[in-house]
Amino acid sequence: MEIREEQLKDEDLRKIIHYFENDDKDVNHANWLEGGYLMNQGVLYRYSHDSESEEAQLVVPSHERDKILKERHDSPNVAHYG
Repeated sequence: MEIREEQLKDEDLRKIIHYFENDDKDVNHANWLEGGYLMNQGVLYRYSHDSESEEAQLVVPSHERDKILKERHDSPNVAHYG
């Protein structure tokens, strides 16, 4: 899966990426910056204000979230009780 291609398939993420990559900035651009969004090498990331981690998190497109959650939760490498 190429994450950038998948992010561009998501209508909401495509709008955010468009504003970061083009000069036609509007009020939404400031809101997305304030929301912790940033671009790194063409891929959208986000800082979580609620997290203690200072690392930016990859923004997963909505159509991939269930798949990734299932893969990570059901993997034998992620053993936990419950």
